[in-house]
Amino acid sequence: MQNQVVLINDAIREASKFLHRDYFELENLQSSARSLRVFVDKAKTRVTENLQKSLSKYYKTIIFDSPELDLSALDFTGSVALVDALDGSSNFERAIPFFALVVTILTTKQGKISAEKVAVNFPILGDTYYAEQGKGTWFERHSFNFGGGTIRLRVSANNKLEESLVSCNYQQLELAQKISTNIRIFESYAYQIALLISGKSDIAILTNKPMNHGLDLLVREAGGISYSKNNFFIASNHQIQENLKKALF
Repeated sequence: MQNQVVLINDAIREASKFLHRDYFELENLQSSARSLRVFVDKAKTRVTENLQKSLSKYYKTIIFDSPELDLSALDFTGSVALVDALDGSSNFERAIPFFALVVTILTTKQGKISAEKVAVNFPILGDTYYAEQGKGTWFERHSFNFGGGTIRLRVSANNKLEESLVSCNYQQLELAQKISTNIRIFESYAYQIALLISGKSDIAILTNKPMNHGLDLLVREAGGISYSKNNFFIASNHQIQENLKKALF
């Protein structure tokens, strides 16, 4: 079998073409909020079907992330592909480019679910992030303004909590304000983690959801650390982790 990370990257890049086309239609679409949601739902369905078709060649079980998904109830025999076909859907609906496709390959070891591989693609930005256990976190950009190739990523070396840049969604804003006034809100879990693993931000605060297994792998392979508490998923570099825990809880 070919390198699975390459296969996953190829699958999400192919599927991202649909979102790329629909995004530019949305920019020019003058319609009601209800019509926009219908358009977005159809776009997500096309991407979902495309990823289902592509990934089913290599993975027996493919599941799609949702608020109701309970990974502990699944029968893991071999590797399982977990897909978020449109992270940051509210941004996509408003033709804001911070949205992504995320594919995570999960397995179980001694009854514990873990991510083996993950790939994230931002269709409009042209950015792809991917990681594999023990092999680092990597970045590729496909655009006219970037020379190509891959870059290995590392989290920041900032050791001063008070100087940290924090990214979160609105749901985590109150918690983020306990740490810093230097806060960015993007409404995309994947983009918040992309900033962290690129060393552009120092802390990411998310709500717990199944997709975070893959985001955790990106963080750890970039030299960072994450933990979950009170339904929050919190990631940072190692230098500020202990002070971060004290400040938050």
